[in-house]
Amino acid sequence: MNGTLPQWRIDDMAMRIMSAYFKVGLTLDEPPINFNSWTLDTNGPLHASVGTNIQQVNWHVNTRSDHSSFIRSIGARSTVLLKNVNNALPLVKPARLAVIGEDAGPAPKGANGCPDRGCDDGTLGTGWGSGVFISLPNYLIVACTRYLSSTHFLNWNI
Repeated sequence: MNGTLPQWRIDDMAMRIMSAYFKVGLTLDEPPINFNSWTLDTNGPLHASVGTNIQQVNWHVNTRSDHSSFIRSIGARSTVLLKNVNNALPLVKPARLAVIGEDAGPAPKGANGCPDRGCDDGTLGTGWGSGVFISLPNYLIVACTRYLSSTHFLNWNI
């Protein structure tokens, strides 16, 4: 400490950080991190940007288990499908349909095409940790197929 901050201020900041840490249920006995998102290699530097202290940084733990059925269950329970029986819903098929937003279409480089999660184009299938998809359904193609079967116009913009 070089004296630019008083000790009480550093103690206060540390107390605030650790209070939040314990508030969410974490303890000082947490298991060690078993993966390094900067490399797929088993051994490497403990801190990627420093490049020293070579040791085992990836344990290649299979975390997939039965998560896919659980995820599908959550997705099914969170989906709402409206059936327009007897035209009860006030829906009119528009002449134009715009699909807009970052998730408006597929990622140009593929679901996991961004190295180190370095882009945000289309629907991405990569997240930190074990959040990686092998493939993603292309909902834009589904919308296009259904919509373009008529004489209407579809505009896609991400």
